[in-house]
Amino acid sequence: MLANYYAMLGRRRETLHHLRQALSLHPNHAECSFWAAVVYNQLGERAIALSWLEKAVAGGYSPAEVGAAIELDNLREDPKFQALIRPK
Repeated sequence: MLANYYAMLGRRRETLHHLRQALSLHPNHAECSFWAAVVYNQLGERAIALSWLEKAVAGGYSPAEVGAAIELDNLREDPKFQALIRPK
């Protein structure tokens, strides 16, 4: 969450530092992958954000939660995003 807050402040160096720490502690945790996507999206890294969302959903994160996340509103029209939240 600290990485998310730094991203909101536009402090990229601190954002990436805290994100790397979190991901090194929990590399396969679906919720961490989701928050990595949110953080990268806030940094303007759309492709990286979508990759982390794919990992989050593949790891068991709820597609409905992804679809409801207001932090990802700018991705809604992206075909990759649509495929992630589409019911299987």
